[in-house]
Amino acid sequence: MPLPPGASRWVPHFENPDLEHFARNTFNGIKDLNAAIKALNPKTNAAQAQANANTALIAGLQTQIQNITDQITNITNITNNFTTVGLGVGLDCGTFSGY
Repeated sequence: MPLPPGASRWVPHFENPDLEHFARNTFNGIKDLNAAIKALNPKTNAAQAQANANTALIAGLQTQIQNITDQITNITNITNNFTTVGLGVGLDCGTFSGY
């Protein structure tokens, strides 16, 4: 008689009851272990997917922080150039004469 999918049947038979008991417990233990692994796999996969997403998010944030830092540096340089020009030092625009 066929079994439904996922079902298993205890087939081996030992003359020694202790051996049969040990074999049956081992067989049942393996079934339980397989069921536990199958139940754990989706959780493991979800945790790994979340870890990968977190890593990608952190990398994106680091890039954005670097871009902001670069822009602050650019603004600081522009501000320093205006201040230097305003004080009349720094940029050499040549000598003006003819007054």
